[in-house]
Amino acid sequence: MRPFEGPSRAQYIIDRVRAVDLGAVHAPDDFGMDPILAVHDAGLVGFLQVAWDDWLAEGFKGEALADALGKVAGYGPDGLIISLGMDRFETDPISFFKLTRDDFTTDGADIAAANLPTLFVMEGGYDISEIGVNAVNVLQGFESAS
Repeated sequence: MRPFEGPSRAQYIIDRVRAVDLGAVHAPDDFGMDPILAVHDAGLVGFLQVAWDDWLAEGFKGEALADALGKVAGYGPDGLIISLGMDRFETDPISFFKLTRDDFTTDGADIAAANLPTLFVMEGGYDISEIGVNAVNVLQGFESAS
């Protein structure tokens, strides 16, 4: 599954603005990196400058969890904090991911394979009855693989 965050999002908006002749689209002024580096860590900025191209160059098309866990292993942290997004479920009103209940169990097991102390923080998901089932499936997958 293709990630939702990508440079094409801005281009879709620009294309539509031009298609309906909403007004001129002006290129931004270039102020260099100084204003950005004044408020952001240089390492993060450097990572963001190449992350999308690196992702594509590696051949990834949406395997975000597997890729992230590989990067985590390479980094060697003392623990993980997982922002547990339940809005990836197939019947969630805003979901395009279409994950099933079993997918959440698999995600939990995959996270456990990192073999790190892990904190799960509830993040996204709408008021649908399956949110409890899916959240518990992640935790059970995690526990069964630990």
